[in-house]
Amino acid sequence: MLQKSVSQQIIKTYDCGCFSQDTFVGHYLKKSVVKIDLAKVQECVLGHSVKDHIERIDQNIVICTTPFNVEYIQVVEACQYSLISTDVTFERYHDDAIDQLEFDSDYSIVSGNTYTSVSKDNRIAEITAELAKMSYYGKNKKINFEGVYNLYQERLALAWNKDTIQIFAAVDFVGALSGFISLREDKEEIYIDFLAVHSSIRRKGIAQELIKRACFYAQELQKNIYASVQAENIASIRLYEKAGFIQKNFSLVYHKVTE
Repeated sequence: MLQKSVSQQIIKTYDCGCFSQDTFVGHYLKKSVVKIDLAKVQECVLGHSVKDHIERIDQNIVICTTPFNVEYIQVVEACQYSLISTDVTFERYHDDAIDQLEFDSDYSIVSGNTYTSVSKDNRIAEITAELAKMSYYGKNKKINFEGVYNLYQERLALAWNKDTIQIFAAVDFVGALSGFISLREDKEEIYIDFLAVHSSIRRKGIAQELIKRACFYAQELQKNIYASVQAENIASIRLYEKAGFIQKNFSLVYHKVTE
């Protein structure tokens, strides 16, 4: 069951800013988590270096994404971060045509705002476990699977309740959740935050239909849409390519976990 997380912003780098951060406290895991992105580093107005900012981060779990920049890689590794994955970022322009896709008529796509039974749907627990297993957190041996599952449970609760601008859910003829896609907004861009389809009903065109709905949504807002995929996830890469996304860049994902 999804429950609302007890979350708050806890930014403990210098107030002058340097890179984007997304921080919350996991209620079940009892750890604070921060995601930092070095792709859009801004010059610190007080003259602190990127390393100065990173060294001041004291959350329990830190996920750091960096482009293939030698200076940033050296800084992150010098701060004892471990490489956990390589990501591929995809982009789709809002004015690109959206093809009609074949879709299993046994399922329908609804707005997440109107789908109110998610907290009572057993499939959400199974989808959460599948997402957790494939996640960056799941690859880190310092976090047990129960902890990873709880972390994803709260992340999904946040996504469903307040952290996204739109969610589309795929439901079957009895109203059970089959999959969903969540979107977040960053200035003039739309990002796919989560895309998940229950493992028992994949290969029915549900994921592609969810992506298409997301593309239509971004098109209505006249904003480009982006998605990041782990480089070894070939199935997802092919999904996005089939939907008209193009590869924009690669990035490295580092972890640091403290007690």
